[in-house]
Amino acid sequence: MSRPGVEQGASCRRFEEEGLLRLEQGLPLDAHFDTCPACLAARAQHEQLYQGLATLGQSYAGRTDWQARVWAGVARRPSRQPRPWLWWLALPVAAAAVALLLLRPWSGPAGPTLAYAIHQPGGTSMRGDHAKPGDTIEVRIHTGGAAHAELRIYRDDDALIVRCDDEPPCSRRGDELTASVVLEERGRYQIAFVHGAQPIPAPTQQLDQDLGAARAAGATVDLRSLDVL
Repeated sequence: MSRPGVEQGASCRRFEEEGLLRLEQGLPLDAHFDTCPACLAARAQHEQLYQGLATLGQSYAGRTDWQARVWAGVARRPSRQPRPWLWWLALPVAAAAVALLLLRPWSGPAGPTLAYAIHQPGGTSMRGDHAKPGDTIEVRIHTGGAAHAELRIYRDDDALIVRCDDEPPCSRRGDELTASVVLEERGRYQIAFVHGAQPIPAPTQQLDQDLGAARAAGATVDLRSLDVL
C-alpha cells in the first residue's frame, strides 16, 4: 500500500525522501519499496553508485590516506542544518568528488599554500593556534608558480617583524619557501603569505593597511593567526 499523499509509479520519490535515510540508519524498508517501479530503480542506481566507488577504492594505487583527507576536509567546513528533503541531492556530487580524488595521482600542492608548525625548545613539535615565548614557528609555503611571493609576519597588527622571499629568515628552492622564526614576545601574530602576478607594494607596519594595499594591487593574501601567551 502506498503512503497517503505519495503517488506510486514514475513520480514516486519515497526512496530519495525516506528510503535512503532508513538504509543509512540500518532500518528495514516496508513493502512499498519492493513493488514501486520508481523506488526499485532509484535503489538500484544508489547501489550501483556505491559499488562503483568501492571498486575504485580497491584498485587505486595512490595515497592510502585519501579517506582521512576527505573527511578532514569535511570536518573543517562550517556545520549547517541541511534541509531534510535535499540531503540526497548531494550524493551524486559527493560521489563524483571522491571519484576524482581517487583517480587523480598525488603530485603535491597544485596551487599556492601556507602551512606552519610550532616547535618548543628541545625539539618538541606541536600544532595549534597558540604558542609560548621562545617557541619557534616553522613556515612552509608552496608558491604555486606565483611571479611575486613573500612571507610577512606581524605582531599585534602594528609591528612587521618578518618580510622575506628568498633571503633570511626565508629560504627558497623552486616553488618552496620556508622560514624559521623564534617567537620572542607575547602577542597575537599574523602570518601572511602574499602572492600575485604583479609587484607587491612595500609594507609599512600596519597589517590592515598593508594587506589592503596588496589586494588593491591584485595580490592574494593567505592569512593565519597565532597567539603567543
